[in-house]
Amino acid sequence: MQLSVYSENNWDDYKIWYIKKALCLDIYYDPFYLELEECITEGKRKVIVVEDGEDFLLYPFIEQFIPIPNFESYSDAISPYGYSGPYWSYTNNQFKLKSEQMVCDYQREHKIVNELIRYHFYYNQYATFELGIQNIYNRKVVIIDLQDTWDNIWAKEFSATNRNLIRKLEKEGYECFETCDLNLYTSFIELYYQTMDNAVAAKYYYFSKKYFEKLKIELGGKVKLFVVMKDGVLYNAALFFITNNIITYHLSARNLQYPKVPGSNYLLANVIKLFIGESWKHLNLGGGTNSDDNNHLLKFKQNFSKQTTDFFIGKRILLPELYQHLKEAYITFHGVDSLNLKQNIVQFYR
Repeated sequence: MQLSVYSENNWDDYKIWYIKKALCLDIYYDPFYLELEECITEGKRKVIVVEDGEDFLLYPFIEQFIPIPNFESYSDAISPYGYSGPYWSYTNNQFKLKSEQMVCDYQREHKIVNELIRYHFYYNQYATFELGIQNIYNRKVVIIDLQDTWDNIWAKEFSATNRNLIRKLEKEGYECFETCDLNLYTSFIELYYQTMDNAVAAKYYYFSKKYFEKLKIELGGKVKLFVVMKDGVLYNAALFFITNNIITYHLSARNLQYPKVPGSNYLLANVIKLFIGESWKHLNLGGGTNSDDNNHLLKFKQNFSKQTTDFFIGKRILLPELYQHLKEAYITFHGVDSLNLKQNIVQFYR
């Protein structure tokens, strides 16, 4: 078995490996997406590949140095934003555990203290990390089966209220379409920031303008902007990842001057209808903002599909003794009460 690690210095080698494998994977394993994620987190992108003949494990993560005095030579690992857990292709069951052990050994040798894994909603349904890890249910994710027919989805998956709202906007002459217009892309970014302000979103979700620029340039046709307009007014806009057989609802924005226009409903319905059939398998709408089954955003997305799947995260302490020292150092600087408030957060010091 051979372990290879790809980072900034040999990133082109990962691109070559990825292309040669001809992997039909979700966007979260794409070399260009991982470069973008590094731009957001200010960490270092890394991909571990373990191979044994035709069997392989592909595991992307972001490595970040620990921001506590005297611990700067240590780091942690976190999955890129989205659904980017370990991906296995194997015929020998022993390969799975052995490849995971090799990953753990590498991380310990390179002073990675802990890791947080965001499992893929589809690839990791039956294959997750198992060694010394706590795998935890996080929330439901809403999925649309694009192999179904539009008539079935419209009649059986969409809620009655949703259908009525969509009919209303269609009757009133609203339009939904894909666009490459740079002015509309700029308007989308402005609306996105306003939408985040209105939602009192966490700092992480305020992606920089540089991120949006690189998203459009680096991913090209793998990211598409859809808008809802009428009489020259932009009501709603959303970015979708279009990769292999999975479509992902990435970022969305709405015009807060028109709160009564259900443009998001109209936009999603049109995108679903557009991608029905052919080679597309799933449209991933994502989940709510937390694990509550009554979460407002989750309930909104369930107006489009009754199909959900569980999203899990994994927490692993790789160097337990050092991790305990980290807690003690954190208490020295911030107090025990602050640590207690973050007791369920594996990377509590960020």
